[in-house]
Amino acid sequence: MSERKLVRNSAHCLDCDDEIVSTHHHDFVRCSCGRLAVDGGVEYAPRVYTADARWEDTSIYEDDLDVADLGLWKWVRSQEEDDE
Repeated sequence: MSERKLVRNSAHCLDCDDEIVSTHHHDFVRCSCGRLAVDGGVEYAPRVYTADARWEDTSIYEDDLDVADLGLWKWVRSQEEDDE
């Protein structure tokens, strides 16, 4: 069985309402209240959170998207990379 391919590594903190996204391998991103963090870009999806944190995983995997969505997603990502 192959691993699912991550295309967006993100989480939503229900305590401060931040949506945080890790965009590359060593991109450790913490929400504004400090209870939740994501890391790893699209290579892996670790979560760091406090015991009382309330959060939901909002990551997107390639198999969650249909072909049309995936094409649009890749185009949007390429535009974001051009802006960096």
